[in-house]
Amino acid sequence: MTRAIKRATALLTLLLTLGATLAAQAQETAQKQEKLAPYAIPEMPALTFVGAANNVARPVTPRALATELVNGVDSAGRVKQGVAVAIAPYALAGGSVNLDEYQKNWLKYVLYNAQVSLGTVRTAGNANTTDLGTGLRLTLIDRSDPMHDSAYTRQVRAILAKGLPTDPNDADIAFAVVKQKVIDYRKKWREDNWNRAGLSIAAASGWRLNESRLLPRADGRWLGWSAWATGALPLAGKAGQLLGQLRYTGQRQISASDGTTQTDNQLLYGLRAIFGSATVNFFAEIAGTSRSNPLPNVPKSGSEWAGGVEFRATEGVWIATSLGRQLPNNDGKAGTALLFAGLRWDIANAARMNFTKP
Repeated sequence: MTRAIKRATALLTLLLTLGATLAAQAQETAQKQEKLAPYAIPEMPALTFVGAANNVARPVTPRALATELVNGVDSAGRVKQGVAVAIAPYALAGGSVNLDEYQKNWLKYVLYNAQVSLGTVRTAGNANTTDLGTGLRLTLIDRSDPMHDSAYTRQVRAILAKGLPTDPNDADIAFAVVKQKVIDYRKKWREDNWNRAGLSIAAASGWRLNESRLLPRADGRWLGWSAWATGALPLAGKAGQLLGQLRYTGQRQISASDGTTQTDNQLLYGLRAIFGSATVNFFAEIAGTSRSNPLPNVPKSGSEWAGGVEFRATEGVWIATSLGRQLPNNDGKAGTALLFAGLRWDIANAARMNFTKP
């Protein structure tokens, strides 16, 4: 086993140990504080572009502000360490939509949930360079978003109205009872609808920075751009979800033989199956890549598989680990092992919708 894989495996073991310690607190925390949050924090487009994340991510409503740390082994057997931050700029800047607009005005819904991400990745053996990625994700459809479901919000209002006290002296007790009823209903709704249909589109680009800092354009190198669409459908009733993704990437590469630069046009297609619950899930994915202009000695097509687990260690903190392998090429060579481990933080996800002006 190479030193790179040993380091990544050590981090994965550390994360799993940490997760086992924190997971015992997750159920108690979830009972005390239920948030209107998506199933899990999806991988950020910025890290997806620079090769520090799995291929297929869920098309769910993003957080207002989230961060991610990742450590993994890429297809070349090199350790990659990265960090990324993602924001929903409209919501984080104080932009507000009322509930009626959120449910009925599709353009405002998309704008409110738009997410911008920025990430950096350093690769072992390349201490003087850093890959910088930027990405944009637009959530077009997310049926697992409770605030977009008019039936859900009507029921919450009915619970609130029915629980209003007739005697002001009973207000504290009545409000506590109503709050618990809303939490129970919200929890049941999430369990019944976490895997409903969704659709998102994303785009990303990146640069390789010499000396690991922003330098003049002539000293850096643009890595190209990528755009993709991801869809989701329920699988096996409430037990799982099936994701599909189609991605185009125009990746600029430098030939090791003569130093020339060319664009490798890649078409990636993949499927991911998810099974689990609102606090833990297991996934397996398979992806294929077709290249129209690869560098010499690079195959025109390839495929890989990956499987892993992600779980909520505590409120707003998710741990994700995955292990995979490139499938053998046409020349019969064995595929390279792939390993990723990461932490994702939900920093800000407070509601900013105006419910008093329907």
